Amino acid sequence: MQLVLAVYNSKYIHSSLAPWCLAAACEAAGQPAQVLEGTINQPPAALAQRVIEAKPDAVGFSVYIWNRRHTFEAVRLVRRALPRCVILLGGPEVSHNPAEASIFLADFCTISFFSGKI
Repeated sequence: MQLVLAVYNSKYIHSSLAPWCLAAACEAAGQPAQVLEGTINQPPAALAQRVIEAKPDAVGFSVYIWNRRHTFEAVRLVRRALPRCVILLGGPEVSHNPAEASIFLADFCTISFFSGKI
């Protein structure tokens, strides 16, 4: 299975640790994961296109207050291009307002809110 972990950082020098920790855990479990990073100073489509080009079976996005809008736009783009790709969202901003997130995620087959990071 091709797994991508994606995150929009606030800057390249402020890299989020979550996808790297998850990638290490995946690797230890025998499932390699590719980490793709962008910044909120780039258009949302920039990282989304890199995810699409990787053609993953599943992609996990880390959602924070500074990247929420970029991430949700990237999810829309990835969903359109890769309709069979499983999209996972984790981080503090996914479950911050579950009612609002549920409206955004209405196109998804399964919605799960949980504490923790992805």
